[in-house]
Amino acid sequence: MNVVNLTSARLPELSALLNRLGRHGFRRWPAGPDELAADLNSSRLDYGTDVFVAVSEDAVCGYSLALPELDIERSVVGLGFDGECARYADRLLEAAVNRAREQGARLAHAAAVDRSGPVAAALTGHRFNPLLDLVEMVAPREAFSGVSGEALPPGFAVRPMRAGSEVPLLTRLQNAVFRGHWGFSQNSEDEIAASLGLADSGPEHIMLLLDEAGGAAGYVWTALERDGDHTRGRILMTGVEPPYRGMGLGKKIAGAGIRHLLAAGAAEIHLEVISENAAAIAIYSGLGFRETGRVAWYELRLK
Repeated sequence: MNVVNLTSARLPELSALLNRLGRHGFRRWPAGPDELAADLNSSRLDYGTDVFVAVSEDAVCGYSLALPELDIERSVVGLGFDGECARYADRLLEAAVNRAREQGARLAHAAAVDRSGPVAAALTGHRFNPLLDLVEMVAPREAFSGVSGEALPPGFAVRPMRAGSEVPLLTRLQNAVFRGHWGFSQNSEDEIAASLGLADSGPEHIMLLLDEAGGAAGYVWTALERDGDHTRGRILMTGVEPPYRGMGLGKKIAGAGIRHLLAAGAAEIHLEVISENAAAIAIYSGLGFRETGRVAWYELRLK
């Protein structure tokens, strides 16, 4: 068994592995190899140096990666494997941790969906320590019968994002809303533009909250996930600029995103929120969401 850098020729095998594993770490991955290639190319990953695969009998059975987010002094480590690759999990993890050190990170953060599962065991065996949980919340379509568009305060309005011309506005807004939140790395305009180019998460799925002067006060970024005839909605990011908090606008802009997803045919809506964010959990619970699981985050100090 060899642990080597990912190449474009191995992308279909990695995509097949990710589909077999399902949700197992810090994020969900797209279903097809072309979508996976686009996703990787839109991120900060250089998959020729930052992504590793375990190859057994000329087939990919495991992977690891180190995603640099150096403005917050960390790299996010991803890890997944199946079959006989389980015995080589430590080699995969070591490759990613070493790459995180090369990137200059002070911390490595990694996630597992099951604290008693093999990924969590590999992390704790490598001296990663438990840090916090990400709460997964879901609501079926019928839970939103009462989400009918509450009136905004006078002067405020909601509208869809306009295409490329508003990339600078969205970049500034997202960075302002989430500055200082755990795990948030500031985005560049190029990164925002690349994310907008991915399937079913483009400008038409972003609703902007405008103040009385027409300036952006908040937003919700949604996406659709299609599985045959079944369509899921997802709230990716939502928030309100600091000067506008405490006015009930967070619930209203989240509601606008929900209505957009329902109109697009979503059978249910998913989201994730840090377990320590009691205010956000209360908003989502009030909108009909219920906790369905948790993703455990771990930390390793690199220097």
